[in-house]
Amino acid sequence: MEELARFPAIWEFLSVTEVDGRKREPSSLILFVEAGWPKVCLSDRDRQMTCFETGGTFLEALEALETNLEAGMVDWRKKKVWKGK
Repeated sequence: MEELARFPAIWEFLSVTEVDGRKREPSSLILFVEAGWPKVCLSDRDRQMTCFETGGTFLEALEALETNLEAGMVDWRKKKVWKGK
């Protein structure tokens, strides 16, 4: 669990299932590469919102997300619904 201690805001966001006595759907975190850049996507399933961070490495992207979560400066966007074929 030492790794989780490095990113407490991310871990809290992913694991909290109740806020102010109200049930909350857990969030998810996806790591991927786009155009050669490591990115992370945090999905707030409860509010149907997502945010993205990019870095030179996955560690840098996670650090940026942690910093922005702690500061309340996350650029949340309405989650796009995938319609498939």
